[in-house]
Amino acid sequence: LEEQLNQRSGNLGELFGVFRQVAGDLEGTLFDSMVNLEHPERGSTIESLAEVEDVPTIRQMRQLWSL
Repeated sequence: LEEQLNQRSGNLGELFGVFRQVAGDLEGTLFDSMVNLEHPERGSTIESLAEVEDVPTIRQMRQLWSL
């Protein structure tokens, strides 16, 4: 049982790492993008997503995907 918990929590940790990496990369890309001028609200959204300190929620993952 403990092994299953460690395995599943490890998967969540990996998800968290990938989420933060993608959010951080996208933040830099959007900052340099001309489209950012048309949609300045994206900057604050991606900034808040890049600073997530817990395992991301499904809502946060959808927000990242929709940017």
